Amino acid sequence: MKKQIIFYVLIFLGLSFSACDFKQKEKNALEDAQSLNKPSDSLDIYEVSCERVGVIEKKDKELQLRMKFGESAVTRDSFFLEGMFQEMVTIVDKGKPSELQIHWDEHGRIAFIDIAREDSPYHLTNGIRIGTSLSKLAALNQKAISFYGFGWDYSGTLQGMNQGKLEESFPCFSGALACKDETYPSVLLGDQIITSDFPEANQVDIYLSTMRISFEKKSQ
Repeated sequence: MKKQIIFYVLIFLGLSFSACDFKQKEKNALEDAQSLNKPSDSLDIYEVSCERVGVIEKKDKELQLRMKFGESAVTRDSFFLEGMFQEMVTIVDKGKPSELQIHWDEHGRIAFIDIAREDSPYHLTNGIRIGTSLSKLAALNQKAISFYGFGWDYSGTLQGMNQGKLEESFPCFSGALACKDETYPSVLLGDQIITSDFPEANQVDIYLSTMRISFEKKSQ
């Protein structure tokens, strides 16, 4: 009888040790995955290109975002356009200067990322960031920049770079413009396409208010 009891105790202990060992291995695997997703010391975590936005790579899924930023920093929210619900989006660092809004395509891949905080640290490799003036954008592009008129649903949305240097170097880049004092000449209002060489566009302080990086656009 004693031998049987000892036998069962040994089996119980063996199973317990196996379960603990499995849990430890599972924990170690998760920690290894998280460490692999941490940025290296040499990486500018706020630099933006057509391959990545900070530490976010074009191939990342939401799981990778949670590993890189932490569970509490990644949330879901509703996205509306023209007052109508469009889709669910992922928000990273909501309410912080580093906030990002991530849109997904039907295959669960990142379609594009919007950066819109006035104090955002994110910047393109050539220095473009939220607050960059329209005149600076046009100078970097070396050609006039086209955008929609202000004061409606697509207010200030960049329409095209007219085959300039920005389109060549950053085909993934687009966004929207705004005016710092929010007073626009009437000629700049409404559903029309305006270019940066319009005299009226240079009479007000127009700047980049939203930066959009579209991973679905092929980089050249």
